Amino acid sequence: MICENLRNLWMNLFLFACFCGLALAGSFPLTGQSPANDRIEVSSLPDLTDEIGVAGPIVGIHNDVLIVAGGANFARPDDPELWDLPKVYHDRIRVMDRSRQGWRTMDSRLSQDVAYSSVVSAPCGVICVGGENEDGPTDRAILLYYDGQQVIEDDEAIPDLPARCTAGGAAIVDGFVYVVFSEVPITDGLLDFQKPIWRIPVGSIKPGIRNEAAWEPVPPWPGSSPPKTFPLVTAQHDGLRNRLFVMGGRYPVPAGETSILEFDVACWSFDPSAFDPDQLDLEHGNYHGPSPWKQIADSPVPISAGTAVCYGPAHIIVPAYATGEVLQEQLDSGTPMRDFDHPGFPKQVLAYHTLTDTWTSIGEMPTSGQVTTPAVVWDDEIIIVSGEVRPRVRTNKVWSIRFPPQSSSFVWFNMTIVVVYLLAMLGI
Repeated sequence: MICENLRNLWMNLFLFACFCGLALAGSFPLTGQSPANDRIEVSSLPDLTDEIGVAGPIVGIHNDVLIVAGGANFARPDDPELWDLPKVYHDRIRVMDRSRQGWRTMDSRLSQDVAYSSVVSAPCGVICVGGENEDGPTDRAILLYYDGQQVIEDDEAIPDLPARCTAGGAAIVDGFVYVVFSEVPITDGLLDFQKPIWRIPVGSIKPGIRNEAAWEPVPPWPGSSPPKTFPLVTAQHDGLRNRLFVMGGRYPVPAGETSILEFDVACWSFDPSAFDPDQLDLEHGNYHGPSPWKQIADSPVPISAGTAVCYGPAHIIVPAYATGEVLQEQLDSGTPMRDFDHPGFPKQVLAYHTLTDTWTSIGEMPTSGQVTTPAVVWDDEIIIVSGEVRPRVRTNKVWSIRFPPQSSSFVWFNMTIVVVYLLAMLGI
């Protein structure tokens, strides 16, 4: 038995070392030893053909086109009624093809206005789950796919959620679509902050075919960590297996007769191979097996309402987020938000490395960070479309982030870091 365990250990370490080599081939530095924007190249793409821009749009890739649909906005930034007008939800669908010369507005529209859905791209199309509109959070799930001419909406390819939810995220891990939410409506239109996580086989989602599968509950991260609204959700390999990552977010904290938002640095990863559905008590929500969740390194600053994308074999890139720092400054000043000179969201782009469990800054965006919009990877570029740049203010700017090749000295520096990490695993 001991020999067998040793063989398994060495096999895992060998596979881990092989993965490290792949992860470091052409990677950018794991630590901050190069000038900030030497590690990213940011260029502009054609503006979204919405004068104001939208927050919470559906953004995804299918059949080699970039699809952008729905979203919500208020008014132009210079409109004197910006802080008095209600939020408007949209149903427009636009696409950009590989030439990236401009946007084409589809004849078809979404069957319902929607924003802030949890979105993930798959070979079958762009999976859109939950979200909200003028009637509040929704439980609808739809598939958007491009047939070469139009974007088709299929509302039978994915079953609706067990509950109405918004302000979450989605990712695909080991053949399942995972959705992570927080804001769940209860009585009298109030929102309750919970930790619902569900999954469904991605193979059950097929355009034009009614999906008879059911959403399966997944145990949330441990109870000591609060529910997260607007967490960053993605998937990546950690050198041993694929994992679901839930990072940052924010949650309400009672403050007298009201509450304030606390922005979180806590980050978690979920191991699907360690999850046994038979150990989940559906009636009480308790999980009786060893927890499949692991807390990983805190983010260097709180991150919420942003986007996290898997890039390469071992990185998670966070190109936009809110930290809550400016919100706290506004509260401390006593100035109403409508009169507060908000500087915008952080420009700094962060990266998390799954092998070493470390964070680093890899550069800056040219303008204020664009939050509440999903980023996608397209042809080895990270694309950020529209989003919110200040409270109630949207932008129609679209950006591409590229990673230039690094010098061999950086690769050797990175390799040294991982060798030390590997030796630490062995206890040498």
